[in-house]
Amino acid sequence: MDYIFKYWEESTDFDEIRRQIGNQRIAVWGAYINGKHVRKILEEKGLEVSFYIDGHKDTCNYDDLPIIRPDKEIGRDMYVFVAVVGVREEIVRYLNSWNMKEGKDYTYISKMLRHVTITECAGGYADCNGNKLECEDDQIQCRVEFKGFNSRVKIGKDFVAGEGVKIVVENGCEVIIGNFVCLYEDATIEASAEGKIEIGNNCQCGKDSRVVCRGGKTTIGNYCSIHERFYCSNTEPGVIRMGNDCMVSCDVSIIPNGHSIFDMETGENIVNKRQKCTKIGSHVWLGKNAVILHNTEIGNGCIVGASSVVRLQAGDNSVLAGNPAKIIKSNYAWDRRANVNFEDI
Repeated sequence: MDYIFKYWEESTDFDEIRRQIGNQRIAVWGAYINGKHVRKILEEKGLEVSFYIDGHKDTCNYDDLPIIRPDKEIGRDMYVFVAVVGVREEIVRYLNSWNMKEGKDYTYISKMLRHVTITECAGGYADCNGNKLECEDDQIQCRVEFKGFNSRVKIGKDFVAGEGVKIVVENGCEVIIGNFVCLYEDATIEASAEGKIEIGNNCQCGKDSRVVCRGGKTTIGNYCSIHERFYCSNTEPGVIRMGNDCMVSCDVSIIPNGHSIFDMETGENIVNKRQKCTKIGSHVWLGKNAVILHNTEIGNGCIVGASSVVRLQAGDNSVLAGNPAKIIKSNYAWDRRANVNFEDI
C-alpha cells in the first residue's frame, strides 16, 4: 500500500499543514504498520506524533507511543491523520461525533486517491492518470472503478455482465478478461497492490462471486464454469493458477494466503514459511464448499469432493476428499455429461 502514502506525501503541502495544526497534538489513527509508516513521514517533515488511535488493539502501546481507543475520552485539541487503508464508516462516525471537519481537523489519507467510475463505455477509456480500459465490443455496460494511477482493464469480445457486476483496479494493476466471458449478478473482480488477474475465453463466473488479487497473480484458464459464491483471494507474492475446462461448484474458496500466525517462543511468522502458490490443473472438478489452501497442487482431471479442505499435491486423475483432504482414488476420470460412455470422453 506504499503508493497511497507516497501519493499523499508528494501531493501534500506540509508547511501549510504545520501552520494549520499549530500547537495541537497529532494523532495517527491505526496502530499497525501503515500507521508506523505515516508517523515516520510526519516526523521527517517536523511533525511530532503524540499517540495512536485504534479501537482494535488490546495493548496500551505501539511503536513506543500510547494507544487510545476512540470510545475513550481523548480530548479535542488534536489533528488526526487516518492511516487505515480504505474508508471505514466507523472511523468517519467517530470523527463526525467529535465535530471534526475534514481538512481542518483531520486528513483521511485513503480518500485522497483519485477515483474514477465508469458504468458504460463505448470504444474504451483512457485518462491522464495512466488508467486504461480496452474493450473489443462497441459498448459494454459494467461498473469499472479505477482507484489511483496506471491500471489497465482489457475486456474481450461478447462480454456479458449481470446487474451489480464490478471490476475494481487500484494503482498499477491489470485485469484481462478473454472473449465470450459472462459474469453473473453481483460478481466482483478486484485487483490492488500491483496484482494481476487473467480470466480466459469462454468462462462463466457465478452470482455473488469474488476474485480478489492484492498483489501476485491469479490466472483462470479457458472454458471454466464457476458457480455461485466462488471466493478466490490472493496476496503478494502469491500465485494462483487454474487450468482450462475446470468446473467449480457453489461456495468454493481458494485462499492460499492468510493472516500472520506467530510462534510465540521464537517470534517467527510461520505463514511466511509457506509456499504461496496454488496450482489447479485442467479439467478439474471442485465440489461444493471445497476449500483450497496454500502449497496445493492438483493435477489434471482430478475430482475434489464436497466440503474437502485441500493442502497437498495430487497427481493427475486423482479423487480427493475429507478434512484434511486425502487421495482416496487414483486413475479416475470424469465428464460434464451425465450419460456418457468412457470411450466417448
